[in-house]
Amino acid sequence: MSENLNLTEEQKAKIRPILEDEAEQLKALRADTSLSPEQSRAKARESRSSTRSQIDQILTPEQKGKRTEMQRKARERREERSPTESGAPQ
Repeated sequence: MSENLNLTEEQKAKIRPILEDEAEQLKALRADTSLSPEQSRAKARESRSSTRSQIDQILTPEQKGKRTEMQRKARERREERSPTESGAPQ
């Protein structure tokens, strides 16, 4: 991410702890067997959303646009690799 967005050293220093915190939260979430799979996915989505929001506050408008485009392309690649529900055999 840092290379694609041309992050400054200051931005990297601010973003690193945000990503580390998210990784810890997701690790704890995977270890929490008291949650149902649906609850776990919902909490993971909340964590990722919070992380994106925090990072967006650090990025410039141009960097936000590049990140949005990178995410769109990644989503398209994931969709190409995995079969859709309508295309899956029943």
